[in-house]
Amino acid sequence: MKIKTKLIVGSLFIALVPVIIITGIFGWQATESSNKTLRSLAIEHLVSVRENKKARIEHYFTQINHQILALANDRMIIDAMTDFKDAVKVLESESDSFNVPVMKNQLDRYYSGAFSTEYRKRNRNKTVAIFLYTE
Repeated sequence: MKIKTKLIVGSLFIALVPVIIITGIFGWQATESSNKTLRSLAIEHLVSVRENKKARIEHYFTQINHQILALANDRMIIDAMTDFKDAVKVLESESDSFNVPVMKNQLDRYYSGAFSTEYRKRNRNKTVAIFLYTE
């Protein structure tokens, strides 16, 4: 190889090695920087989703609390609960006069007869699983 060729190859080698090293360093720094940026964006997004869900859940429970308070102070609900309590007491005192097996049989006939027929009409001829009372 001629000396001129050796000088050109050597000069190119001396010039290209620092360029390749600097390019590698800049590429590595760019990759690290983009990873940090993407990680921080992902964390910010997850935090905002969490805060949004938190706000929605808190709003839901606040709304339910308001509904409970409204119903608890509704005179009609208070009267109904009092009447219900009295009706349960009456029912408990009369429970000895009920013929439970006959009532279960009537209920079974209703669900296997009229109810089942209407259910099939309204649900594209699907059948309903009926569990009959047995003792």
